[in-house]
Amino acid sequence: MPAHLLAKYLDVNEMHGLTVKKTGQGRVIASEINEDLTDKNVLLVEDVLETGTSMMVALEYLKSKGANVRTASLYFQPQTKIIPDYYISEKDDVPIFPWD
Repeated sequence: MPAHLLAKYLDVNEMHGLTVKKTGQGRVIASEINEDLTDKNVLLVEDVLETGTSMMVALEYLKSKGANVRTASLYFQPQTKIIPDYYISEKDDVPIFPWD
C-alpha cells in the first residue's frame, strides 16, 4: 500500500512488485523484474523494517540490474540492519497497518 500511494502522489506511471521470500534464516528473490533497469531511478518501499534483511536483498537485486536505488519505509525498528533513505520515524513496536 505505501508504494502504491507514493506512486500515485508522485505521479509515477511505472510500478513493479518485488517478492522477497524467507527461506530458513535467509531471503531470496521470488519474482523477477524482466525490464531493463539500467540507469533507472528506483524507489524501493516497505511499510516497516524489522531486521531490514528483505530490503537489503531487494536493494542488492535492483542494483545488480543497474538501477539507481533509494529506499523508503514508513518506520524502522532499532535492530534493523539498514536505515532507509526516507522514513517517518523509528519505532520499538511493529505497527499494525490497515492493509495487514
